Amino acid sequence: FFFHHIDLFTGEEDWLHLPRRRTMAAAKYTEQAYAKLEEGKAYAARAASDAYIKGREVMTKIGIPPEDLAKLAWVPLGVAVAGLFINCIMLLAWFDVGWLSGYALVDGEPIMAFASLSDVQFGLKGEYTTSVPECAAASGVCSFAALSGDCSAVSDSPGSLFGITKLAKNTLKSDWCTLARAGSAANGLLWMGFIPGLFATLMTFLYAAKEIPKAAYLFVKLDSYGVTEYVQKIILAASWVAFWLFILISMMVYAANLPDTIGIGAVKFESSFGLLRLTFLMVSFCTSLIITSLFNIWAADNVVEAWIEFQEAKLLSAKKALYLLLMLQMVFYLLLSIKEISWEFLLVFICGYYLDAKVRNFMILYLVLVVISILLDGIKIGFMSSFDSMSPGDLFGSIVFLLIFMLKFGIMGTIYLYEREDDSQGNAWKPYHGDQEDDMMNEIAE
Repeated sequence: FFFHHIDLFTGEEDWLHLPRRRTMAAAKYTEQAYAKLEEGKAYAARAASDAYIKGREVMTKIGIPPEDLAKLAWVPLGVAVAGLFINCIMLLAWFDVGWLSGYALVDGEPIMAFASLSDVQFGLKGEYTTSVPECAAASGVCSFAALSGDCSAVSDSPGSLFGITKLAKNTLKSDWCTLARAGSAANGLLWMGFIPGLFATLMTFLYAAKEIPKAAYLFVKLDSYGVTEYVQKIILAASWVAFWLFILISMMVYAANLPDTIGIGAVKFESSFGLLRLTFLMVSFCTSLIITSLFNIWAADNVVEAWIEFQEAKLLSAKKALYLLLMLQMVFYLLLSIKEISWEFLLVFICGYYLDAKVRNFMILYLVLVVISILLDGIKIGFMSSFDSMSPGDLFGSIVFLLIFMLKFGIMGTIYLYEREDDSQGNAWKPYHGDQEDDMMNEIAE
């Protein structure tokens, strides 16, 4: 080591200047990193500018000048865009076979079955569907009608039985009939709700653009027929409430009319029902937001203040990172609702309030609750099945759950860095002393 690193003539000089060279190399790398960051910012700015120019060109072609965009009501516009997204999710879930899953019995053999509102798929990819005698001519999925026959004349005769337990070797026709009736009722209610959903989305788009001359003409016409602005608001709010109500009733009717089993074991909801549950949560939020906006029920001053504070936070600061991590975790909790509703999403609001109001008691409350949730999550992860044996809905929910689990550690680490930033700026938290309160009370009295 000695002879390799220290030469008689030049080694000592190199050894003495090694710290300075390392410092210069670190400064060079830091300078290169900042240059890359500035290059990325410039690229993002150019991309945003190009998108803005192209957007203006499209608006001009359809007859909406750029100055009219400033007249848009942004809350109704955001709700309308969300409504369009909700209707797309609803259509995606509607005709999928992931509403319900369970084990059906076919000649004594349990086969995993996935049901939609009108059909059944046997196996994860429908590979066993044609092996079911009633579905031999089917391709991938089999209708309830083929499995149940004439439900008006169906009997509860179990057919062939097992020798010891005397249980039926095949799923009862009555169970398929019950599942068919539940799917038919939910399907009818969803169609009835889809109409006010589309109407609510379209009317919200028009209401957002009511200050633009092309849309204002329609509202002037409505007003001339006696449909005043207040009545227009009532109609718009009522359409969102009707959309929300039909989704809720369809889920309740479907869940209440399901059979306890379709052969062996209990049935459980799958991803398509979870998507409908996600749309219900989103419609609930959109309905609340549009009603409070239309009738000025709730002042959004605190939300605007929090948004301004988020925008003003430095890009490479712990505060900005904490905001972004909380937003990302809230999105993951929303996606997790496809599989289950978790109480832990309330932790996001607790941490958000601490970040906005600087109330460190809420930080302590958040840390205590999140540590408890991590311990409980560890038990759940240990019990988790292998990914290969999961259905697509369970696999998606498990991946989202693991992402939320890892984000908890990231948020706690970012809180630590945020507190260090506050300490360096002289905003450190000081423990309570009774003398401080006495001095404060004396100052107030004076």
